[in-house]
Amino acid sequence: MTAPAGFTTLYCLTIACCDEDAEAFLALGHHDARRMTAAANRLLRTERLERYRPMVSELPRITHTFGTLTAQPLDEDSEGAWNFEFADQDEAGAQAVTLLDIPGLGDFELLAVPSRCPDCARLTTTGHYMSAKMRALGAPSPLGHECRTCGTIWPGIPRSVPTPAVAA
Repeated sequence: MTAPAGFTTLYCLTIACCDEDAEAFLALGHHDARRMTAAANRLLRTERLERYRPMVSELPRITHTFGTLTAQPLDEDSEGAWNFEFADQDEAGAQAVTLLDIPGLGDFELLAVPSRCPDCARLTTTGHYMSAKMRALGAPSPLGHECRTCGTIWPGIPRSVPTPAVAA
């Protein structure tokens, strides 16, 4: 079966986002966690301009299962994508799928205005609530950045606060 609208092929996986918060993904076939996570991350970066950064306490969950996909007609309430229903392996029309569930992604990703690390200049878009660490630094907000390259921690600016204009 060919994939309905809404799927894209990345890293040899046919993958789609399952929800509007981009916390669940579905790929046709059974795939290993590393490739599935890489494809989901690429999908986030290319289609939503976001980036997935796994939190140690909330690792993604991979499920290999079977189900049926049916294309949905276009209407004014949907983008005309697809519908997935779990099915037994022997059921007519069932195909192998891999589900990736990333709990809490929407709670952490893109909270802060992108910022460069003050030590190594690496750009990050991820913000975390680090109340104690930010208070210790004298930051006006509990939101902070942590560089994945060098480990430096610095205050973040919440996205709801307008950023100052940069002089040319």
